[in-house]
Amino acid sequence: MEREEEVGWAPYGGSTVKVPKMLADIVESIAAAIYVDCNFDLELLWKVFRGILEPIITSENMDEQPVTTLYELCHKQGRSIEIKNWKRGFVNNISVFIDGDLMGIGCSEQRSIAKLNAARDALQKLSALEEAGMEVELSSAAANGTAEEKDGSKQKLNQEW
Repeated sequence: MEREEEVGWAPYGGSTVKVPKMLADIVESIAAAIYVDCNFDLELLWKVFRGILEPIITSENMDEQPVTTLYELCHKQGRSIEIKNWKRGFVNNISVFIDGDLMGIGCSEQRSIAKLNAARDALQKLSALEEAGMEVELSSAAANGTAEEKDGSKQKLNQEW
């Protein structure tokens, strides 16, 4: 399987949109040139570079990093998080477990995209639990599912592969 660098694409922020790696290289080169011109003054670099980037990229239009957000949320709430990866053919499958319960699944040929999708899925499920006003332990919520629901979910998951 080709690595992202070999293909010339890289995931951007928390989105699954692929941007040309060359674009990232250009931005990095411009930042380096400004840094040298500023006599390696990091504070001055940020003043100049912010003026270049702000019309294009602002904190409002930057994507959140779902993986980072998920880790921070779990840390803040004292929950354990485990991310598991396996491959089926060319597809990377990522599972996110929070307190031992499966909370997110993501798939893609690119591992980084699969991880973003799994983290995003877990965040959506956690958000739905929170919006429903459910202050329940994840383990008890998962345990309350009926055997039929669990078997049906497993069957559906297996059919998709």
